Amino acid sequence: YQRRVHGESEEDSLDSDDSYDEDELNKKRERKTKKEKDVVGRTYASRKAHIAQGALMFKDDSGTFKIEPLSGTIFPKSKATFSISFSPEFATENVVEAFCNVTCSEKRLHLQLYGKGLGPEATIAPPSWRLNDISVNERMSQPIVIYNQGQISFDFTIKRNNTAFGKLFEFSELEGHLDTIPPNNMKKIEVEFMSSKVGDFSERFEIQLGKNVNPLIFTCEGKVIAPPMRFEETELDFKRVPFGFEESKEVTLQNLANVEIPFDVDIPEEEDKKTFIPENVPKTIKKNDKVKIKIKFCPMREGEFAASLTVKVPNVAQDFATLPLKGVCQRPTVIVQPPDSLDFEQVFLRNPKVKEIVLKNTSDLRARFQVQDQEESTKGLGIITVIPSKGEIDPQSTRQLNVKLEAETKGPIPIPLYITISSKSASERIIVKAEAQGPRVSVEPTSRDFKDVFVLKPEKQNITVHNDSDIPAKYTVFTKDPKSIFQIEQRTGELQKGEKKELTIVCCADDAQQFHDILYIDICEGLHREVELKARGIGTSICVSGYTGQFEEVQGKKITVYKVPYGSHYINFTAFKTINIENRGRKKQIIKWDRFPPLKGPKQPKPSAKKDTTVNQTVSEAKKQNQEEEEVKTIFSIDPPDDEKINRGVPLEPQTGFTLNCRARSKNPLTDITEQYKFTSYIESTTNE
Repeated sequence: YQRRVHGESEEDSLDSDDSYDEDELNKKRERKTKKEKDVVGRTYASRKAHIAQGALMFKDDSGTFKIEPLSGTIFPKSKATFSISFSPEFATENVVEAFCNVTCSEKRLHLQLYGKGLGPEATIAPPSWRLNDISVNERMSQPIVIYNQGQISFDFTIKRNNTAFGKLFEFSELEGHLDTIPPNNMKKIEVEFMSSKVGDFSERFEIQLGKNVNPLIFTCEGKVIAPPMRFEETELDFKRVPFGFEESKEVTLQNLANVEIPFDVDIPEEEDKKTFIPENVPKTIKKNDKVKIKIKFCPMREGEFAASLTVKVPNVAQDFATLPLKGVCQRPTVIVQPPDSLDFEQVFLRNPKVKEIVLKNTSDLRARFQVQDQEESTKGLGIITVIPSKGEIDPQSTRQLNVKLEAETKGPIPIPLYITISSKSASERIIVKAEAQGPRVSVEPTSRDFKDVFVLKPEKQNITVHNDSDIPAKYTVFTKDPKSIFQIEQRTGELQKGEKKELTIVCCADDAQQFHDILYIDICEGLHREVELKARGIGTSICVSGYTGQFEEVQGKKITVYKVPYGSHYINFTAFKTINIENRGRKKQIIKWDRFPPLKGPKQPKPSAKKDTTVNQTVSEAKKQNQEEEEVKTIFSIDPPDDEKINRGVPLEPQTGFTLNCRARSKNPLTDITEQYKFTSYIESTTNE
């Protein structure tokens, strides 16, 4: 050992410093000896621990050889016997070296162990499987049997191949156990194969027998071919198809194989896939069977078309059958009548009117048409409805379209109508024209003259309105003057188409003057009508409230007479009544009244030049005498008996009045007493009674 290994530095060497004395050198030698003993002691102690734990004992890593016992004591003049066992796990030769350490002997004892392991013995029947020309997706099966021909039982495992065809083999059991005693010394396994790919294959499967290094081999060889499938038709010709139409035909696909085959059809070119469309394609075809496949021809342009229909099997790249497809697309010839515009002429608002458009197909191909939706911006003018809005036109035939127009606004209406016809690349544009009007109403007569009418007495005359249109007419009647004396009994109403109705005009003059007004008949969404109205008021607008006056001719003049009944009363009993005098006119009036005919006044004495009391007494006596005579002749009187007020008159503003208190008293029994008072109204220069 080197000192550095034992932990000594260069300065600890005995020859490092000659100046040390003898005692110092002895102490250093003792320290060195003690350290070496300690190192050796620790080393042997570690080895003793390993031996005690069995770390340095004999051990075959493969577990093939075992020696017992691994340690012990041999007494003097004696022997030790060891048991060695051999248990091979693999069928191969095994060689292991063993050494025995003996105390107090520097040389170890050497022992070489040798043994040969015998593995399982098995055979497979049949050792190979030949599959000749099998169809795609055809399932084949083959039983194989593994026999245990050895003297030991074992477990077996079949290893699968990760190749393209190797993954397609299926084993009913991939592992198992075989004993040495029948019938458990054999195992029957079912092998199945089905491929969706075509081609040759050769697969070698290893069957591992226990831990034997030499596996059992099972080989499979064969060839997968495409199934025989064909179309019964040599080609599919759609011939001439009109533009905008679709046509379908069927083809027959036949399976000549002895196995059911899943399949699909395809159009190789992307552009042709939109023109030729397979429909109702079944997913499988049974062995030796036929299926119908529908092909729809949908040309989107004019011209000739050609494509091919191929049959494919899932997961197989090869096409199994091909059918040529072809067809021609042409446009028919269609004439639109009228070609440019459809004139409805005069139409009424919201009153549907129908006219026809004729589509004439002059070709030997079918044609298709469709009326486009009306533009939203034109629906404020009118609503257009076309029946039918779409359809087909047979060769050499015509189709009538009923165009219904319902006007929504008055005036000229131009609305474009677009019809898409398969005979033309662009839509046909037809202008729908009309002159829309509201209801047409006439009135007769156009003027009414009431001539002379008594004030406050209603007079009636009629006018006739006639709806000479095909739609209802709503009307509103009013006068130019809001405070007119002319009134309409029916201000609003509705006239049905062709209806006549009489409107009553009521004239109630409120003053003695000329009146002139205009009667307006407002027709909703139609032309307005006017009627000239005239009248001349006669009489007075002064009336007695609560009583109806009668026009009578008195002394050659027409006046208004009011009768106020008092009924029956006892003599010497004063009966009172209150009457209200009203001015229902438009002007201020002054009212005066007096008995009619007037009573004769008292005889006045002749005045003398000399004034004395005797004359005054004579006048008073005369008045008193007259009153007594008046009381005898009259029983009615009106308060207030203010001669001055009566002479001056009572002013009445328009639409005002005043109240008079009337009294009736009689001293003698009387019957059918009638007395009259005359009221006179003054309006500037006009006098009315």
